[in-house]
Amino acid sequence: VNFVVSQLFALLTALWFRLYLHPSKTSPFIRHVVATLLGFYLALFCFGWYALHFLVQSGLSYSIMVFASLEHMHNAWSIQRQSTPAEGLVTGPEMLPRLAVSSDIHLGGFKPADGVASAPPHPLPTHPPADGDILSGVRRPSSPSWETPGSLLSAQLLMGPPHSCRYTRGPFVPLQKKPWPITRVYVFDYGMYSADFTGPMMKYHAVRRMPSLLEFLSYNCNFMSILAGPTCSYNDYTAFIEGTGYHPAHQEMANGKENGKCKLSEPSPKNDVIYKLCTCAVSLGVYLALCKVIPVERSIDPSFVTSAPFYQQVLYLYLAMLALRPKYYFVWTLADAINNAAGFGFNGYKKDGSPRWDRVSNLKIMDIEFATSFKMFLDSWNIQTALWLKRVCYERCPINPTAATFLLSAIWHGVYPGYYLTFLTGTAMTMAARALRHNLRPHFQTSDSRRQVYDVMTWAGTQVAISYTVVPFVLLAVGPSLKFYRSWYYCMHLLCLLLVLALPVKARHLQVKEQQQQQQQQQQQACLQKEECVLGDDLQSNHHATTDNNCNKKDT
Repeated sequence: VNFVVSQLFALLTALWFRLYLHPSKTSPFIRHVVATLLGFYLALFCFGWYALHFLVQSGLSYSIMVFASLEHMHNAWSIQRQSTPAEGLVTGPEMLPRLAVSSDIHLGGFKPADGVASAPPHPLPTHPPADGDILSGVRRPSSPSWETPGSLLSAQLLMGPPHSCRYTRGPFVPLQKKPWPITRVYVFDYGMYSADFTGPMMKYHAVRRMPSLLEFLSYNCNFMSILAGPTCSYNDYTAFIEGTGYHPAHQEMANGKENGKCKLSEPSPKNDVIYKLCTCAVSLGVYLALCKVIPVERSIDPSFVTSAPFYQQVLYLYLAMLALRPKYYFVWTLADAINNAAGFGFNGYKKDGSPRWDRVSNLKIMDIEFATSFKMFLDSWNIQTALWLKRVCYERCPINPTAATFLLSAIWHGVYPGYYLTFLTGTAMTMAARALRHNLRPHFQTSDSRRQVYDVMTWAGTQVAISYTVVPFVLLAVGPSLKFYRSWYYCMHLLCLLLVLALPVKARHLQVKEQQQQQQQQQQQACLQKEECVLGDDLQSNHHATTDNNCNKKDT
Protein backbone atom coordinates (compact mmCIF):
# COMPACT_ATOMS: atom_id res chain seq x y z
CA VAL A 1 0.00 0.00 0.00
CA ASN A 2 2.80 2.42 0.90
CA PHE A 3 4.38 1.88 -2.49
CA VAL A 4 1.21 2.61 -4.46
CA VAL A 5 0.39 5.67 -2.33
CA SER A 6 3.94 6.98 -2.73
CA GLN A 7 3.92 6.48 -6.48
CA LEU A 8 0.56 8.21 -6.87
CA PHE A 9 1.90 11.11 -4.81
CA ALA A 10 5.00 11.15 -7.02
CA LEU A 11 2.78 11.26 -10.11
CA LEU A 12 0.92 14.35 -8.88
CA THR A 13 4.19 15.93 -7.77
CA ALA A 14 5.71 15.25 -11.19
CA LEU A 15 2.93 17.25 -12.86
CA TRP A 16 3.55 20.14 -10.48
CA PHE A 17 7.30 19.83 -11.01
CA ARG A 18 6.96 20.13 -14.79
CA LEU A 19 4.47 23.00 -14.75
CA TYR A 20 5.68 25.18 -11.87
CA LEU A 21 9.38 24.33 -11.71
CA HIS A 22 9.95 24.35 -15.44
CA PRO A 23 13.56 24.97 -16.55
CA SER A 24 12.47 28.23 -18.15
CA LYS A 25 11.19 29.46 -14.77
CA THR A 26 13.53 27.78 -12.28
CA SER A 27 17.27 27.30 -12.04
CA PRO A 28 18.78 23.80 -12.18
CA PHE A 29 19.90 24.24 -8.57
CA ILE A 30 16.31 24.60 -7.33
CA ARG A 31 15.14 21.68 -9.45
CA HIS A 32 17.91 19.49 -8.05
CA VAL A 33 17.08 20.49 -4.47
CA VAL A 34 13.35 19.88 -4.82
CA ALA A 35 13.77 16.55 -6.63
CA THR A 36 16.21 15.33 -3.97
CA LEU A 37 14.17 16.42 -0.94
CA LEU A 38 10.99 14.91 -2.34
CA GLY A 39 12.87 11.67 -3.00
CA PHE A 40 14.09 11.52 0.59
CA TYR A 41 10.57 12.22 1.82
CA LEU A 42 9.16 9.28 -0.14
CA ALA A 43 11.96 7.05 1.11
CA LEU A 44 11.26 8.03 4.71
CA PHE A 45 7.55 7.45 4.23
CA CYS A 46 8.14 3.93 2.95
CA PHE A 47 11.14 2.81 4.98
CA GLY A 48 11.58 5.03 8.01
CA TRP A 49 15.18 5.16 9.22
CA TYR A 50 16.17 2.49 6.70
CA ALA A 51 16.11 5.29 4.14
CA LEU A 52 19.48 6.36 5.54
CA HIS A 53 20.98 3.63 3.38
CA PHE A 54 20.27 5.79 0.35
CA LEU A 55 22.30 8.63 1.86
CA VAL A 56 25.11 6.43 3.16
CA GLN A 57 25.50 4.54 -0.09
CA SER A 58 25.49 7.68 -2.21
CA GLY A 59 27.79 9.47 0.23
CA LEU A 60 30.39 6.70 0.20
CA SER A 61 30.35 6.52 -3.58
CA TYR A 62 30.74 10.27 -3.92
CA SER A 63 33.56 10.36 -1.35
CA ILE A 64 35.51 7.82 -3.36
CA MET A 65 34.94 9.86 -6.51
CA VAL A 66 36.35 12.92 -4.73
CA PHE A 67 39.32 11.45 -2.88
CA ALA A 68 40.38 8.47 -5.00
CA SER A 69 42.71 8.99 -7.92
CA LEU A 70 41.30 8.56 -11.37
CA GLU A 71 43.45 5.48 -12.01
CA HIS A 72 42.09 3.62 -8.96
CA MET A 73 38.64 5.14 -8.61
CA HIS A 74 36.77 2.19 -10.04
CA ASN A 75 38.66 -0.31 -7.86
CA ALA A 76 38.02 1.61 -4.64
CA TRP A 77 34.42 2.15 -5.57
CA SER A 78 34.04 -1.55 -6.37
CA ILE A 79 35.27 -2.49 -2.88
CA GLN A 80 32.75 -0.11 -1.34
CA ARG A 81 30.02 -1.56 -3.52
CA GLN A 82 30.70 -5.05 -2.23
CA SER A 83 28.23 -4.32 0.55
CA THR A 84 25.54 -4.39 -2.15
CA PRO A 85 26.54 -7.16 -4.54
CA ALA A 86 24.32 -6.02 -7.35
CA GLU A 87 27.19 -4.21 -9.01
CA GLY A 88 30.58 -4.97 -10.43
CA LEU A 89 32.44 -6.23 -13.43
CA VAL A 90 32.64 -9.90 -14.27
CA THR A 91 36.17 -9.38 -15.48
CA GLY A 92 39.20 -8.14 -13.61
CA PRO A 93 40.56 -8.61 -10.08
CA GLU A 94 37.45 -7.23 -8.38
CA MET A 95 35.37 -10.33 -9.08
CA LEU A 96 36.69 -12.86 -6.56
CA PRO A 97 36.53 -10.64 -3.45
CA ARG A 98 33.11 -9.46 -4.54
CA LEU A 99 31.89 -13.06 -4.70
CA ALA A 100 33.18 -13.77 -1.21
CA VAL A 101 31.76 -10.64 0.39
CA SER A 102 28.48 -10.98 -1.47
CA SER A 103 27.99 -14.55 -0.25
CA ASP A 104 28.87 -13.53 3.30
CA ILE A 105 26.27 -10.77 3.29
CA HIS A 106 23.61 -12.96 1.77
CA LEU A 107 24.16 -15.91 4.10
CA GLY A 108 25.15 -14.04 7.25
CA GLY A 109 22.54 -11.33 7.03
CA PHE A 110 19.45 -13.49 7.53
CA LYS A 111 18.20 -16.90 8.61
CA PRO A 112 15.48 -18.96 6.98
CA ALA A 113 12.06 -18.38 8.46
CA ASP A 114 9.20 -20.14 6.73
CA GLY A 115 5.88 -18.47 6.33
CA VAL A 116 6.98 -14.86 5.89
CA ALA A 117 5.34 -13.47 2.79
CA SER A 118 7.37 -11.38 0.44
CA ALA A 119 7.40 -10.51 -3.22
CA PRO A 120 8.42 -13.08 -5.81
CA PRO A 121 11.42 -12.34 -7.96
CA HIS A 122 10.80 -11.09 -11.45
CA PRO A 123 9.98 -13.88 -13.88
CA LEU A 124 12.64 -13.48 -16.52
CA PRO A 125 16.04 -15.04 -16.83
CA THR A 126 18.67 -12.59 -17.99
CA HIS A 127 17.96 -9.28 -16.35
CA PRO A 128 18.09 -8.00 -12.79
CA PRO A 129 14.78 -7.92 -10.90
CA ALA A 130 12.15 -5.26 -11.21
CA ASP A 131 13.17 -1.90 -9.74
CA GLY A 132 10.18 -2.32 -7.46
CA ASP A 133 9.05 -5.81 -6.54
CA ILE A 134 5.58 -5.24 -5.09
CA LEU A 135 2.16 -6.77 -4.75
CA SER A 136 3.45 -10.01 -3.33
CA GLY A 137 1.27 -12.98 -4.09
CA VAL A 138 3.74 -15.87 -3.84
CA ARG A 139 5.53 -17.07 -0.74
CA ARG A 140 9.25 -17.66 -0.79
CA PRO A 141 10.44 -20.93 0.67
CA SER A 142 12.56 -18.91 3.04
CA SER A 143 12.58 -15.23 3.92
CA PRO A 144 14.69 -12.95 6.10
CA SER A 145 14.37 -13.16 9.85
CA TRP A 146 15.82 -10.20 11.74
CA GLU A 147 17.48 -10.89 15.10
CA THR A 148 20.49 -8.68 15.71
CA PRO A 149 21.21 -5.08 14.65
CA GLY A 150 24.29 -6.26 12.76
CA SER A 151 22.46 -8.87 10.75
CA LEU A 152 19.62 -6.42 10.19
CA LEU A 153 21.98 -3.82 8.75
CA SER A 154 23.77 -6.35 6.56
CA ALA A 155 20.55 -7.77 5.20
CA GLN A 156 19.03 -4.34 4.69
CA LEU A 157 21.95 -3.31 2.50
CA LEU A 158 20.98 -6.17 0.25
CA MET A 159 17.29 -6.84 0.64
CA GLY A 160 15.66 -3.59 1.78
CA PRO A 161 13.19 -3.37 4.67
CA PRO A 162 11.41 -6.59 5.67
CA HIS A 163 7.88 -5.26 5.91
CA SER A 164 7.51 -1.77 4.49
CA CYS A 165 5.67 -1.78 1.18
CA ARG A 166 5.75 -5.60 1.24
CA TYR A 167 8.66 -5.93 -1.12
CA THR A 168 12.22 -6.86 -0.39
CA ARG A 169 15.00 -4.92 -2.07
CA GLY A 170 13.43 -3.30 -5.10
CA PRO A 171 13.99 0.38 -4.23
CA PHE A 172 17.69 -0.19 -3.59
CA VAL A 173 18.18 -1.77 -7.01
CA PRO A 174 18.10 1.43 -9.13
CA LEU A 175 20.36 3.13 -6.59
CA GLN A 176 22.89 0.32 -6.96
CA LYS A 177 23.09 0.71 -10.73
CA LYS A 178 23.25 4.48 -11.01
CA PRO A 179 26.68 5.57 -9.74
CA TRP A 180 28.48 2.74 -11.51
CA PRO A 181 28.58 4.21 -15.04
CA ILE A 182 30.00 7.45 -13.66
CA THR A 183 32.85 5.83 -11.77
CA ARG A 184 33.82 2.84 -13.87
CA VAL A 185 32.67 2.62 -17.46
CA TYR A 186 32.15 6.23 -18.42
CA VAL A 187 34.94 7.78 -16.37
CA PHE A 188 35.68 11.45 -16.61
CA ASP A 189 37.10 12.21 -20.02
CA TYR A 190 40.65 13.23 -19.13
CA GLY A 191 42.15 11.02 -21.81
CA MET A 192 43.22 8.26 -19.44
CA TYR A 193 40.59 5.72 -20.47
CA SER A 194 40.16 6.64 -24.11
CA ALA A 195 39.94 2.94 -25.05
CA ASP A 196 36.57 2.78 -23.33
CA PHE A 197 35.15 5.39 -25.68
CA THR A 198 34.97 3.23 -28.77
CA GLY A 199 31.53 4.13 -30.07
CA PRO A 200 29.08 7.01 -30.28
CA MET A 201 27.01 5.75 -27.34
CA MET A 202 30.09 5.45 -25.12
CA LYS A 203 31.08 9.00 -25.99
CA TYR A 204 27.55 10.20 -25.40
CA HIS A 205 27.37 8.64 -21.93
CA ALA A 206 30.85 9.80 -20.89
CA VAL A 207 30.75 12.15 -17.88
CA ARG A 208 33.17 14.96 -18.63
CA ARG A 209 32.57 17.12 -15.55
CA MET A 210 32.75 16.12 -11.91
CA PRO A 211 29.18 16.21 -10.54
CA SER A 212 28.54 18.28 -7.45
CA LEU A 213 27.25 16.50 -4.36
CA LEU A 214 23.78 17.91 -4.96
CA GLU A 215 23.75 16.73 -8.57
CA PHE A 216 24.92 13.28 -7.53
CA LEU A 217 22.26 12.96 -4.81
CA SER A 218 19.60 14.26 -7.16
CA TYR A 219 20.56 11.70 -9.79
CA ASN A 220 20.47 8.84 -7.29
CA CYS A 221 17.58 9.85 -5.02
CA ASN A 222 15.15 11.96 -7.05
CA PHE A 223 11.47 11.39 -6.31
CA MET A 224 10.71 10.09 -9.81
CA SER A 225 12.85 6.97 -9.64
CA ILE A 226 13.85 6.37 -6.03
CA LEU A 227 11.17 3.70 -5.50
CA ALA A 228 10.88 1.87 -8.83
CA GLY A 229 13.48 3.26 -11.20
CA PRO A 230 13.99 3.01 -14.06
CA THR A 231 17.72 3.30 -14.57
CA CYS A 232 18.82 6.22 -16.72
CA SER A 233 22.11 7.74 -17.77
CA TYR A 234 23.56 10.65 -15.85
CA ASN A 235 23.76 12.84 -18.94
CA ASP A 236 20.10 12.27 -19.79
CA TYR A 237 19.08 13.20 -16.26
CA THR A 238 21.13 16.41 -16.17
CA ALA A 239 19.76 17.36 -19.59
CA PHE A 240 16.25 16.94 -18.18
CA ILE A 241 17.05 19.08 -15.12
CA GLU A 242 18.68 21.80 -17.21
CA GLY A 243 15.93 21.71 -19.84
CA THR A 244 18.18 20.77 -22.76
CA GLY A 245 16.69 17.33 -23.35
CA TYR A 246 14.33 18.69 -26.00
CA HIS A 247 17.07 20.29 -28.08
CA PRO A 248 17.71 18.68 -31.48
CA ALA A 249 21.45 18.55 -30.76
CA HIS A 250 20.87 16.44 -27.64
CA GLN A 251 18.51 14.12 -29.49
CA GLU A 252 20.97 13.76 -32.36
CA MET A 253 23.74 12.74 -29.97
CA ALA A 254 21.48 10.28 -28.17
CA ASN A 255 19.91 8.61 -31.19
CA GLY A 256 22.54 9.01 -33.86
CA LYS A 257 20.12 11.10 -35.90
CA GLU A 258 16.85 12.88 -35.41
CA ASN A 259 13.85 10.85 -36.53
CA GLY A 260 10.98 12.42 -38.38
CA LYS A 261 10.07 16.06 -38.29
CA CYS A 262 11.93 18.46 -36.07
CA LYS A 263 9.86 20.72 -33.85
CA LEU A 264 11.07 23.68 -31.84
CA SER A 265 8.14 23.78 -29.40
CA GLU A 266 8.32 21.65 -26.27
CA PRO A 267 6.22 18.49 -26.68
CA SER A 268 3.54 17.57 -24.16
CA PRO A 269 3.60 14.14 -22.47
CA LYS A 270 -0.13 14.26 -21.64
CA ASN A 271 -1.30 11.62 -24.10
CA ASP A 272 1.51 9.22 -23.24
CA VAL A 273 0.95 9.63 -19.51
CA ILE A 274 -2.78 8.93 -19.86
CA TYR A 275 -2.11 5.89 -22.02
CA LYS A 276 0.43 4.50 -19.57
CA LEU A 277 -1.87 5.06 -16.60
CA CYS A 278 -4.62 3.13 -18.38
CA THR A 279 -2.09 0.36 -19.01
CA CYS A 280 -1.28 0.37 -15.29
CA ALA A 281 -4.94 0.02 -14.35
CA VAL A 282 -5.49 -2.89 -16.73
CA SER A 283 -2.28 -4.63 -15.63
CA LEU A 284 -3.12 -4.30 -11.95
CA GLY A 285 -6.64 -5.60 -12.49
CA VAL A 286 -5.42 -8.61 -14.47
CA TYR A 287 -2.77 -9.44 -11.89
CA LEU A 288 -5.11 -9.23 -8.91
CA ALA A 289 -7.70 -11.33 -10.72
CA LEU A 290 -5.35 -14.12 -11.82
CA CYS A 291 -2.39 -14.32 -9.44
CA LYS A 292 -4.25 -16.41 -6.85
CA VAL A 293 -6.17 -18.45 -9.40
CA ILE A 294 -3.14 -19.73 -11.36
CA PRO A 295 -0.22 -20.08 -8.92
CA VAL A 296 3.06 -21.33 -10.31
CA GLU A 297 3.49 -23.72 -7.36
CA ARG A 298 0.70 -25.93 -8.67
CA SER A 299 2.97 -27.01 -11.53
CA ILE A 300 4.96 -29.12 -9.03
CA ASP A 301 1.96 -30.43 -7.09
CA PRO A 302 2.18 -34.26 -7.20
CA SER A 303 -1.54 -34.73 -7.83
CA PHE A 304 -1.46 -32.29 -10.73
CA VAL A 305 1.72 -33.77 -12.23
CA THR A 306 0.42 -37.35 -12.09
CA SER A 307 -3.13 -36.65 -13.25
CA ALA A 308 -2.71 -33.94 -15.89
CA PRO A 309 -1.46 -34.88 -19.36
CA PHE A 310 1.76 -33.28 -20.49
CA TYR A 311 0.14 -30.81 -22.89
CA GLN A 312 -2.06 -29.57 -20.05
CA GLN A 313 0.99 -29.05 -17.84
CA VAL A 314 2.61 -27.00 -20.61
CA LEU A 315 -0.50 -24.88 -21.05
CA TYR A 316 -0.87 -24.35 -17.30
CA LEU A 317 2.74 -23.24 -16.94
CA TYR A 318 2.34 -20.70 -19.74
CA LEU A 319 -0.85 -19.31 -18.17
CA ALA A 320 0.76 -19.12 -14.72
CA MET A 321 3.65 -17.05 -16.05
CA LEU A 322 1.24 -14.98 -18.11
CA ALA A 323 -0.66 -14.15 -14.90
CA LEU A 324 2.54 -13.20 -13.08
CA ARG A 325 3.91 -10.68 -15.58
CA PRO A 326 1.24 -7.93 -15.21
CA LYS A 327 2.67 -7.12 -11.78
CA TYR A 328 5.83 -5.89 -13.45
CA TYR A 329 3.89 -4.19 -16.20
CA PHE A 330 2.13 -2.18 -13.50
CA VAL A 331 5.30 -1.23 -11.60
CA TRP A 332 7.43 -0.25 -14.56
CA THR A 333 4.70 1.49 -16.55
CA LEU A 334 3.70 3.59 -13.54
CA ALA A 335 7.33 4.57 -13.00
CA ASP A 336 7.59 5.49 -16.68
CA ALA A 337 4.43 7.60 -16.45
CA ILE A 338 5.83 9.47 -13.43
CA ASN A 339 9.03 10.33 -15.27
CA ASN A 340 7.09 11.43 -18.35
CA ALA A 341 4.72 13.56 -16.26
CA ALA A 342 7.77 15.39 -14.91
CA GLY A 343 9.01 15.99 -18.45
CA PHE A 344 11.67 13.28 -18.46
CA GLY A 345 11.77 10.60 -21.14
CA PHE A 346 11.47 12.54 -24.39
CA ASN A 347 13.18 10.58 -27.16
CA GLY A 348 12.69 12.57 -30.35
CA TYR A 349 9.84 12.36 -32.83
CA LYS A 350 8.21 9.63 -34.84
CA LYS A 351 7.99 9.74 -38.62
CA ASP A 352 4.56 11.34 -38.42
CA GLY A 353 5.91 14.12 -36.21
CA SER A 354 4.36 12.95 -32.93
CA PRO A 355 6.67 12.93 -29.88
CA ARG A 356 8.20 9.76 -28.49
CA TRP A 357 8.31 9.40 -24.71
CA ASP A 358 10.16 6.12 -24.36
CA ARG A 359 13.69 7.10 -23.38
CA VAL A 360 13.29 5.53 -19.92
CA SER A 361 10.62 2.96 -20.80
CA ASN A 362 11.40 -0.42 -19.29
CA LEU A 363 9.28 -2.80 -21.35
CA LYS A 364 7.32 -3.36 -24.54
CA ILE A 365 4.28 -5.36 -23.54
CA MET A 366 3.12 -6.43 -26.98
CA ASP A 367 6.63 -7.47 -28.01
CA ILE A 368 6.88 -9.53 -24.83
CA GLU A 369 3.59 -11.35 -25.23
CA PHE A 370 4.02 -11.94 -28.97
CA ALA A 371 7.78 -12.46 -29.07
CA THR A 372 8.90 -14.87 -31.78
CA SER A 373 12.41 -15.37 -30.43
CA PHE A 374 14.16 -15.68 -27.10
CA LYS A 375 16.19 -12.55 -27.87
CA MET A 376 13.13 -10.50 -28.77
CA PHE A 377 11.52 -11.43 -25.46
CA LEU A 378 14.60 -10.48 -23.44
CA ASP A 379 15.21 -7.27 -25.37
CA SER A 380 11.66 -6.13 -24.56
CA TRP A 381 11.80 -6.90 -20.83
CA ASN A 382 13.55 -4.64 -18.29
CA ILE A 383 15.00 -2.67 -21.18
CA GLN A 384 17.05 -0.15 -19.21
CA THR A 385 18.70 -2.85 -17.13
CA ALA A 386 19.38 -4.86 -20.27
CA LEU A 387 21.14 -1.84 -21.77
CA TRP A 388 23.09 -1.39 -18.55
CA LEU A 389 24.21 -5.03 -18.60
CA LYS A 390 25.11 -4.72 -22.25
CA ARG A 391 27.31 -1.67 -21.66
CA VAL A 392 29.06 -2.84 -18.50
CA CYS A 393 29.48 -6.53 -19.29
CA TYR A 394 28.44 -7.89 -22.68
CA GLU A 395 30.34 -5.36 -24.80
CA ARG A 396 33.39 -5.45 -22.53
CA CYS A 397 33.86 -9.18 -21.92
CA PRO A 398 36.21 -10.71 -24.52
CA ILE A 399 35.36 -14.37 -23.82
CA ASN A 400 31.83 -15.78 -23.96
CA PRO A 401 30.00 -12.54 -23.15
CA THR A 402 26.60 -14.26 -23.08
CA ALA A 403 27.55 -16.57 -20.22
CA ALA A 404 29.37 -13.74 -18.44
CA THR A 405 26.29 -11.53 -18.57
CA PHE A 406 24.10 -14.32 -17.24
CA LEU A 407 26.62 -14.90 -14.45
CA LEU A 408 26.67 -11.22 -13.53
CA SER A 409 22.88 -11.19 -13.36
CA ALA A 410 22.84 -14.28 -11.15
CA ILE A 411 25.43 -12.92 -8.73
CA TRP A 412 23.59 -9.63 -8.56
CA HIS A 413 20.34 -11.31 -7.56
CA GLY A 414 21.79 -13.20 -4.60
CA VAL A 415 22.48 -16.73 -3.39
CA TYR A 416 19.11 -18.39 -3.87
CA PRO A 417 19.86 -21.53 -5.91
CA GLY A 418 16.89 -20.85 -8.15
CA TYR A 419 18.65 -17.80 -9.55
CA TYR A 420 21.61 -19.83 -10.73
CA LEU A 421 19.46 -22.63 -12.12
CA THR A 422 17.53 -20.06 -14.10
CA PHE A 423 20.59 -18.32 -15.49
CA LEU A 424 22.31 -21.60 -16.30
CA THR A 425 19.22 -22.71 -18.19
CA GLY A 426 18.93 -19.27 -19.78
CA THR A 427 22.46 -19.49 -21.14
CA ALA A 428 21.70 -22.82 -22.77
CA MET A 429 18.39 -21.50 -24.11
CA THR A 430 20.06 -18.45 -25.63
CA MET A 431 22.74 -20.49 -27.39
CA ALA A 432 20.21 -23.04 -28.66
CA ALA A 433 17.82 -20.33 -29.88
CA ARG A 434 20.66 -18.62 -31.72
CA ALA A 435 21.71 -21.85 -33.42
CA LEU A 436 18.14 -22.77 -34.34
CA ARG A 437 17.34 -19.36 -35.79
CA HIS A 438 20.61 -19.22 -37.72
CA ASN A 439 19.98 -22.57 -39.41
CA LEU A 440 16.18 -22.72 -39.65
CA ARG A 441 14.95 -19.23 -40.41
CA PRO A 442 16.32 -18.89 -43.98
CA HIS A 443 14.20 -21.85 -45.11
CA PHE A 444 10.97 -20.07 -44.10
CA GLN A 445 11.60 -16.73 -45.79
CA THR A 446 10.67 -17.79 -49.33
CA SER A 447 6.95 -16.96 -49.07
CA ASP A 448 4.46 -15.17 -46.82
CA SER A 449 2.70 -18.37 -45.82
CA ARG A 450 5.96 -19.95 -44.70
CA ARG A 451 6.88 -16.84 -42.75
CA GLN A 452 3.55 -16.97 -40.93
CA VAL A 453 4.04 -20.64 -40.08
CA TYR A 454 7.52 -19.85 -38.82
CA ASP A 455 6.22 -16.98 -36.66
CA VAL A 456 3.55 -19.16 -35.05
CA MET A 457 6.03 -21.95 -34.35
CA THR A 458 8.67 -19.65 -32.90
CA TRP A 459 6.10 -17.77 -30.78
CA ALA A 460 4.91 -20.99 -29.16
CA GLY A 461 8.45 -22.24 -28.68
CA THR A 462 9.57 -18.93 -27.16
CA GLN A 463 6.73 -18.82 -24.63
CA VAL A 464 7.32 -22.41 -23.53
CA ALA A 465 11.08 -21.88 -23.31
CA ILE A 466 10.73 -18.71 -21.22
CA SER A 467 8.20 -20.30 -18.88
CA TYR A 468 10.37 -23.39 -18.45
CA THR A 469 13.47 -21.29 -17.80
CA VAL A 470 12.08 -19.02 -15.08
CA VAL A 471 10.33 -21.57 -12.87
CA PRO A 472 13.36 -21.81 -10.52
CA PHE A 473 13.34 -18.02 -10.28
CA VAL A 474 9.87 -18.20 -8.76
CA LEU A 475 10.40 -21.32 -6.64
CA LEU A 476 13.92 -20.27 -5.52
CA ALA A 477 14.83 -23.48 -3.66
CA VAL A 478 16.75 -26.38 -5.20
CA GLY A 479 14.26 -29.10 -4.29
CA PRO A 480 11.12 -27.62 -5.87
CA SER A 481 13.08 -26.43 -8.92
CA LEU A 482 14.60 -29.83 -9.64
CA LYS A 483 11.24 -31.43 -8.89
CA PHE A 484 9.71 -29.36 -11.66
CA TYR A 485 12.48 -30.16 -14.12
CA ARG A 486 12.21 -33.86 -13.29
CA SER A 487 8.48 -33.76 -13.99
CA TRP A 488 9.38 -32.50 -17.46
CA TYR A 489 12.22 -35.07 -17.75
CA TYR A 490 14.68 -32.21 -18.34
CA CYS A 491 13.41 -32.22 -21.90
CA MET A 492 14.26 -28.59 -22.68
CA HIS A 493 17.79 -28.96 -21.31
CA LEU A 494 18.38 -32.02 -23.44
CA LEU A 495 16.90 -30.32 -26.49
CA CYS A 496 19.17 -27.29 -26.02
CA LEU A 497 22.21 -29.51 -25.69
CA LEU A 498 21.27 -31.38 -28.85
CA LEU A 499 20.74 -28.18 -30.85
CA VAL A 500 23.99 -26.58 -29.71
CA LEU A 501 25.99 -29.69 -30.58
CA ALA A 502 24.23 -30.49 -33.86
CA LEU A 503 23.69 -27.09 -35.47
CA PRO A 504 26.69 -25.03 -36.60
CA VAL A 505 26.91 -21.41 -35.53
CA LYS A 506 29.64 -18.98 -36.44
CA ALA A 507 31.86 -17.74 -33.66
CA ARG A 508 31.03 -14.33 -32.27
CA HIS A 509 34.24 -12.68 -33.44
CA LEU A 510 33.54 -13.89 -36.99
CA GLN A 511 30.01 -12.53 -36.85
CA VAL A 512 31.31 -9.19 -35.59
CA LYS A 513 33.90 -9.13 -38.37
CA GLU A 514 31.25 -9.83 -41.01
CA GLN A 515 29.01 -7.12 -39.60
CA GLN A 516 31.87 -4.63 -39.69
CA GLN A 517 32.64 -5.56 -43.29
CA GLN A 518 28.99 -5.16 -44.24
CA GLN A 519 28.87 -1.76 -42.56
CA GLN A 520 32.00 -0.67 -44.39
CA GLN A 521 30.53 -1.81 -47.70
CA GLN A 522 27.30 0.04 -46.99
CA GLN A 523 29.23 3.18 -46.09
CA GLN A 524 31.28 2.93 -49.27
CA GLN A 525 28.14 2.46 -51.36
CA ALA A 526 26.53 5.43 -49.65
CA CYS A 527 29.61 7.56 -50.34
CA LEU A 528 29.64 6.50 -54.00
CA GLN A 529 25.95 7.34 -54.33
CA LYS A 530 26.55 10.77 -52.80
CA GLU A 531 29.47 11.39 -55.15
CA GLU A 532 27.35 10.35 -58.13
CA CYS A 533 24.55 12.65 -57.00
CA VAL A 534 26.96 15.56 -56.53
CA LEU A 535 28.54 14.83 -59.93
CA GLY A 536 25.13 14.70 -61.55
CA ASP A 537 24.11 17.97 -59.94
CA ASP A 538 27.34 19.62 -61.11
CA LEU A 539 26.85 18.38 -64.68
CA GLN A 540 23.27 19.54 -64.66
CA SER A 541 24.19 22.96 -63.31
CA ASN A 542 26.99 23.27 -65.90
CA HIS A 543 24.53 22.30 -68.63
CA HIS A 544 22.07 24.95 -67.46
CA ALA A 545 24.85 27.52 -67.27
CA THR A 546 25.97 26.72 -70.84
CA THR A 547 22.40 26.92 -72.09
CA ASP A 548 21.91 30.29 -70.39
CA ASN A 549 25.12 31.63 -71.95
CA ASN A 550 24.03 30.51 -75.41
CA CYS A 551 20.66 32.15 -74.94
CA ASN A 552 22.32 35.38 -73.82
CA LYS A 553 24.57 35.37 -76.88
CA LYS A 554 21.60 34.89 -79.19
CA ASP A 555 19.76 37.75 -77.48
CA THR A 556 22.72 40.04 -77.97
